[in-house]
Amino acid sequence: MKPIIILMLFTCFFKSYCQTSYIVNVAVNQGESCEISCIEDCQLNIIEVFPNPVNTQLTINNFEENEDVIEVSIYNLIGEKISVYSFLSEAVSIDVSNIQNGIYLLHIKTLLRVYNHKILINHN
Repeated sequence: MKPIIILMLFTCFFKSYCQTSYIVNVAVNQGESCEISCIEDCQLNIIEVFPNPVNTQLTINNFEENEDVIEVSIYNLIGEKISVYSFLSEAVSIDVSNIQNGIYLLHIKTLLRVYNHKILINHN
């Protein structure tokens, strides 16, 4: 029996920054589970973290108007908090030269929101 193919388009709006569309292809054989794949057409670029990979100095820019970065926490991949930095600025710079090479998770708090971002620290 041929699979039934269903094509769906979901559209959502986040404040008026960007329209994000998700195309979901679902192929279902009778009596079997379904397989879903999604494509995100547009991503919000409210927080910019660079360079990535980073050697010594990491910069975080917040493009949200009137929403300063107030705290950045760095976690390793097993969830241990490596360091915490406090700010009150749209653009912040963090010295990561004392942190070992590896993959880390940034937890970025602003006045209204929380963002998570993955970084690679490489001192080579």
